[in-house]
Amino acid sequence: MLLAPVKLALRILRLAILAAAVYVVVSGVQVVEASHLPSAADAVDPASAIVVLGAPLVGREPGPDLTARLGQALALYRAHRAPQILLTDADSPPGAPSAADAGRAWLLGEGVSPSALRALRTGGAASGLAQAAQLLGAHARVVLVTDAIDALFAKGLAAGAGLDPEVSPATGSERSLLAESGPLWRQATAVAAGRIIGYGRVSWAAP
Repeated sequence: MLLAPVKLALRILRLAILAAAVYVVVSGVQVVEASHLPSAADAVDPASAIVVLGAPLVGREPGPDLTARLGQALALYRAHRAPQILLTDADSPPGAPSAADAGRAWLLGEGVSPSALRALRTGGAASGLAQAAQLLGAHARVVLVTDAIDALFAKGLAAGAGLDPEVSPATGSERSLLAESGPLWRQATAVAAGRIIGYGRVSWAAP
């Protein structure tokens, strides 16, 4: 009889762990489903702005992921999906080169008007999206450009910042599940946690 409360507590703990595992798996399935988005510019509705989520640089130049995102933003801009492009920084150490500045320079080189570009030097996607919401106004419609696997988390992060987001993934960013196993696990746990504590409080899965 003395062991009965202990057995009950262990049973509850096992059930809680099982429920949490199922919850993460379901979130992972939803991450995969959300990643199957078309990259065609005409697949998204017009918006107030295109928001490019930052990615790592190679030296001071855009790396492959950021270059793909910038190319997608350029296609959207040229298709008149939005009149301006906002660029956020990637999560990086203090004093590191700015992904937002590098992206702005790249787009200037492609002929985008300086008046249509704004670099949000904020230190990451969450703070960048919060600044975008301040600039554009509450519930402003935006097209987010990021990698396909990040789509669900990025959409939740932007909605939590007060925006009305639609995701347009960078062309070529959708990969096989085998190649995306690490990012998929990271995104699944982030989405699962974000729905409970808020996407802005989840730090390990910034797009």
